[in-house]
Amino acid sequence: MVLRTCLAVLLLLVAPGACASGSTGGARATGSTEVIRADELRRSGATDLLSAIRMLRPAFLQTRGRTSITRSEESEVAVYVDDRPFGGLSMLRDIQINTVMEVRHFSATQAQVRWGGDGHSQGAILIITGSPRPQ
Repeated sequence: MVLRTCLAVLLLLVAPGACASGSTGGARATGSTEVIRADELRRSGATDLLSAIRMLRPAFLQTRGRTSITRSEESEVAVYVDDRPFGGLSMLRDIQINTVMEVRHFSATQAQVRWGGDGHSQGAILIITGSPRPQ
């Protein structure tokens, strides 16, 4: 009986910690899987934004494949800088880490609500910039 009580108490103490210790990859630093903040970008050691996103939140760059039977081409994640269309993902190589305050990921539905129109079937990335900071 004492052994059962000890085991029950031990399970109550260990179980919550085991559930809470699930890995969230790079999201652990900010507590969000949808946002990368400037301090996390700088700690990444990357020199350009595309490399940083690949290291910290690779899911931001993933596509769902073809999303329409009427379009033969696959679209990619839309990129916005300060709420203005910026181009494709490859353009992220041109953005220096020290100019970025925040990178935010939007699902396809969220992107369409925010920016309207077509072209958000793969979601969107919004880069919020600020004045460059010395590295």
